[in-house]
Amino acid sequence: EGYVPRVRDATIRLLRGLSYEDATNRSTHQKLRDKILEELHALGATQAHQVWFIDFVIQ
Repeated sequence: EGYVPRVRDATIRLLRGLSYEDATNRSTHQKLRDKILEELHALGATQAHQVWFIDFVIQ
């Protein structure tokens, strides 16, 4: 629970860094999941084991 603001910030930072091509290319989504999970573990959220994309909206 205490990790939520830092996790949200780290995830948004990674997503904002994506190009449109990377964001719309499904083959890069697994790499993105891995990067997010790596960032979560670096923040101390070691209980996280998977990252799922439920909705992916690009504007």
